[in-house]
Amino acid sequence: MRNAVLEESVKSYELECKVSRETVLRLEKELDQERRKVVSNATDLQSLKKTLGESLEASRRVIEAARRESHCLEKQVEDLQAKAQAAEEKLQLFLERMAKLLQGKSESFISPSEGDILQELDKLCNKYEELLEPLSETMKVNSPAEGLGFEIRLKLVLSRTEQLFRQEASALIESRRLTFNLQQKVQSQKNLLDGKELQIQLLRRKLLEMEENTTLLETRKLKKKIEHLQGELRATKLSNSELRAQLAHADELKVEGRRIWIQGPSGNAFSS
Repeated sequence: MRNAVLEESVKSYELECKVSRETVLRLEKELDQERRKVVSNATDLQSLKKTLGESLEASRRVIEAARRESHCLEKQVEDLQAKAQAAEEKLQLFLERMAKLLQGKSESFISPSEGDILQELDKLCNKYEELLEPLSETMKVNSPAEGLGFEIRLKLVLSRTEQLFRQEASALIESRRLTFNLQQKVQSQKNLLDGKELQIQLLRRKLLEMEENTTLLETRKLKKKIEHLQGELRATKLSNSELRAQLAHADELKVEGRRIWIQGPSGNAFSS
């Protein structure tokens, strides 16, 4: 009986030991799994920490780059504001200068504002367009130019002016050449006249001497020669007078050419 109880106790202990061993094995297995989980979680945590560190560093670099870019943009904005301020000051100074220039040609007060200056410039353009009409007619610019713009018509008038200037310059050169030739002829005639007068004076002296020492026949011959020389002298003086008249006429033509070029066919001087 006692042995049976012991055996039963042994069996019970063995069963409990078996259960305990299974429990220990199960707990060891669970512990090992938990350890693996802890290691895995630690690895994941290190990886996450590393990733977060890299993200944080990247964010810092991005923030630093954005800060530098913001600083550059602020500097650019300041530079642009300074340039805009300088441009505004230059514009205002330009408007003031334009107002002063236009004020001299206007009876009303012109304020240094863009609108007033543009309005005054429009008036001046209209005024110059009205002036361009008779100017084109006076300069004999072709009539089709009337349908063209102001700038093209002005270029045509300037081209016509240059053409007339070249013609006047050519005529002036020719007039100077003719004047020089006439002056040369006048000088030659003057020299010839001086020689004739000197010759007459010498002959008169010789005549006076011969009247005292020679016969009446020689005296008559000398008188005839003197009369002949006096006739040549008168002819030379007449030729000289004609040359002077031609020279004066050439000067008048030169002056008249300049007057015609300046005044135009209508006889009215151009005004600026």
